[in-house]
Parts: sequence; C-alpha cells; structure tokens
Amino acid sequence: MKNSQNQYADAYFYDEGLRKHMISTYSLVTQGLVATALTAAVVGGTNLMNLFVTAEGGFTGLGTAISLAPLAVLLLFMFGIVGKSLASTKAVFWTLVLLLGPSLAVTAWHYTGASVINAALAAIATFMGASLYGYTTKKSLASMGAFMVMGLFGLIAASIINIFLGSSALDFALSCIAVLIFTCLTAWETQELKETYGLNLPSEETEKLQYLFAINLYLNIINLFRAILNLTGSR
Repeated sequence: MKNSQNQYADAYFYDEGLRKHMISTYSLVTQGLVATALTAAVVGGTNLMNLFVTAEGGFTGLGTAISLAPLAVLLLFMFGIVGKSLASTKAVFWTLVLLLGPSLAVTAWHYTGASVINAALAAIATFMGASLYGYTTKKSLASMGAFMVMGLFGLIAASIINIFLGSSALDFALSCIAVLIFTCLTAWETQELKETYGLNLPSEETEKLQYLFAINLYLNIINLFRAILNLTGSR
C-alpha cells in the first residue's frame, strides 16, 4: 500500500512540476506578444510611423533597418557571437520582442485593421492547436521537426531570392509553406519542451531552457501571423 501511495505522490508532483514548467514558458511567450503588440500600437498609432514608412508606402532607411534587426540579433545568438548564458538569453528574448514591435507595425501599416485582427486570431488559433497536439501526442515528432528545420532554411533562402525576383506567385507559395512549417515546428518544439522537464537540470539551466523555447515559440507565432496576413490580408 505504501509503495502504491508513493507512486501516486511521485506522479502528482511530476505532473504538477511539468504543469509549472510549461506555464512558465508560455507565460514568457504571452508577455513577449503583449510587449510586441503594445510597441507596435505605439509606433503604428503615432507620428513615429513616419520614421519607418515613406509617404508613398515604401520603407525608409530606418524602416529597412528595423525590419532586418531582429534577424540580425537572432543570427548573432544562433552562431554564438552573442553569449548563451541565462542573462544573455533573457536579453536576446526581450531585444527581439521590442524590435519586432516596430517591425510588425511597418508590416501591418500596409493592411486594413480588420485584416490584421483576423490574421492575429488565426495565428493564435493555429499556434494553440499545434501546441496542444505536440503536448498530448504519444508519437515522437523528432524526425518531422528535423525535416521542418531544413525546410525553414530553404524558406529563408527562397524568401531572400524573391526579394530580387519580386514574384507574387512565389510569395504566395512561400507564405503557404511558412504556415505549414511554423505550425509543425510549434508542435515539435512543444513536445521537446515537455520532454526537457524530465532532465532534472539545475534551476538556472531550466530557466535558460524556458527562455530558449520561449524565443522559438514566440517567433513561430509571429511568423504564422505574418504568413497568414500575407495570404488573407486586404490592403
């Protein structure tokens, strides 16, 4: 009887700890999205937008720079040019969050308010559905995740090429592929996040992992929003 009670107690504490682990990470994602939305609203709703967009609707030099800055920060972090301590990981997360606010304001400026809201709701629904699947499925998503990471690099390369080609058909196709890739990455990374709880890491390492996953999940939902807006938005 004691062994049975101990097993139930262990299962309870494991489930409770896992719940807190997941909530802590998704709380960071939520905080990041709120901060980005507020920053975007401040830029988009004031004369600050004139710093980023010309009267003809094109990007100013600062607008181009602010659009590329999040990618630059991410690349510096990925390739180890920026350190990966807990403090630097936190700094990268909040830097991305704040930089993407003006960047998204510039993107949203070209669409109607209804289109932006609908795309945001669709992105949130897609993200939540993919996360729920990743959390509940018993099937390993590791092979799918690795394939999607390769697809992501291909998507980035094709997007850069299309900057010079300016093909609307390719742009549409890339947005469709982006929705698929970031939906699948969300499911895989949710499963990976769940599995990291069983590693019994020190608290600082656990917190750093939560920030790392928060960066990935946050970027997934941002990119889902951008792709859906590009596919369905009215200008």
